[in-house]
Amino acid sequence: SQLSTELAFSVSRRLLELALNEGGPAPLPYTLLATGDAARGELLARRMPDLVFLYADLLAGDAAARWFRHIADRLRDGLQLCGWVSDTE
Repeated sequence: SQLSTELAFSVSRRLLELALNEGGPAPLPYTLLATGDAARGELLARRMPDLVFLYADLLAGDAAARWFRHIADRLRDGLQLCGWVSDTE
């Protein structure tokens, strides 16, 4: 499961880079966190990691929320195209 986690993180980092190239710079500082199985290094093969954007939403307006939603959607879509499935599927 550690290998599955590392692979998912590697692919996620690359997909995030691609999404950022498309979406432009972040409107405010953020951190992308892994939670659950992925955070513990216990991600099973093909299970999509639970990733969460952490940012100061008190400073964020609607445009910032749309930017983070767009990047999150691109990341999720990319992981699905690479064969990862979410717990909701």
